[in-house]
Amino acid sequence: MRDYEIVPDAEVIGWRGACTCGWRGMMWIRVGSAVEEDLPRRRAYIPSSGFSDPSASVEEAIEGEWRAHVMPLKLVDEVRAAAREYASAGERLTDSVAEAKAGGATWAEIGAAVGITRQAAQERWKNARYPLR
Repeated sequence: MRDYEIVPDAEVIGWRGACTCGWRGMMWIRVGSAVEEDLPRRRAYIPSSGFSDPSASVEEAIEGEWRAHVMPLKLVDEVRAAAREYASAGERLTDSVAEAKAGGATWAEIGAAVGITRQAAQERWKNARYPLR
């Protein structure tokens, strides 16, 4: 099953971008002559030749609209990935602190290693347990 529709050249009235999320860009109108073409107003002339592919400039504009649409989603994915890395680093830090404490390190040494006071280190990790491996 195709995820697109083939329309005869003579029936194509314009083009627009679309996304699998349901987003649809603004319509680019196909005009009947080069004189009517006005790209700033989204009016493009494509002569009838059996294929109704938009010009490179129209394709680039449509792709730009789609990229603007997906950019926030991409950026949120980056935030999600960073949050996973942050959580993983936090777990690794807690395990390292517990291991250092079990190995005889003082709270002052641990605090200095992470840039906080002895008291802050002890308060933050006093319940950390060295993981059994």
